[in-house]
Amino acid sequence: MTLWDGLFATPIAADTPTRGRGPYPMLHLAMPDLPDLDPAEIAAWVEGIEPSDRPTIARAAPRSGSEPLIAAFRFGQHQVDLLGFRSAVDSLGLEEILRRSHWPDEAKERLRRHRAHVVCHYHGLDKNPVEQYLALYKVAGALQKSLLGVVNAPAATFHPPEFVDVLCRPDVVASCRSSIPLHLWTGFVKFFTERGTWYLSRGFHLFGLQDFAFFGRSERPSEVHQLFSRIFNLVYGGPRPPAVGDTLQLGAESFLAFQPVTELQTILASPSGVLVLEYFEREDSIH
Repeated sequence: MTLWDGLFATPIAADTPTRGRGPYPMLHLAMPDLPDLDPAEIAAWVEGIEPSDRPTIARAAPRSGSEPLIAAFRFGQHQVDLLGFRSAVDSLGLEEILRRSHWPDEAKERLRRHRAHVVCHYHGLDKNPVEQYLALYKVAGALQKSLLGVVNAPAATFHPPEFVDVLCRPDVVASCRSSIPLHLWTGFVKFFTERGTWYLSRGFHLFGLQDFAFFGRSERPSEVHQLFSRIFNLVYGGPRPPAVGDTLQLGAESFLAFQPVTELQTILASPSGVLVLEYFEREDSIH
């Protein structure tokens, strides 16, 4: 039982066989100050996106002075926990995330002005990572008037608040279920060495996959990013994740091998492990 379960008369069934296995996604909602939560307003917002998501319970713990914001909302199979502080998210390496980001400088400066943040964490029964993310955004959307940016620390990325409203549109929710918006929910980082550049995905572990690494000397970052996305879409939802020793045919004469990390183990690390992608010149298939 968690702190947030204590807000409800009935704890969520954390040990039931249907409960998804973590890690679960979380978002850090950057704001100028902590919001005043209106549970009824949040419930109406969530139900307005998908009527079947009518929240059954929505409670917030009383808060005064410097106390943190504590709240939890349940709808369908989901529970979204909120924990807010009057402090910045600098401990998450925010400047490093902003330095690597491709978003405009104006969006980065707006995020830097935040003085409070709310951790929006999934704590439900749905095992589908896409549904977990959508549940987070449905709650975050009700707070978008206060948003300065959304930080996804496990994926080493952020995006401007405007995308919260976009992701809450019913047509976009349906689109996310058929085509995962990897550019918002996963990250892509580079590490420079004397021999060349290491590229690494971030956040694939939240979808039950290992993160991918690729060592390049002349490849453009966009090409590697596209490769990671292509491999993700090929293997996600398969019978099992790829493993060291597996190979994948990309085209008539193009093959890829999944190799172990043999250097920079600390840098090239991920909660679910990392697979190094190498182009390979023998025909084989993932098995």
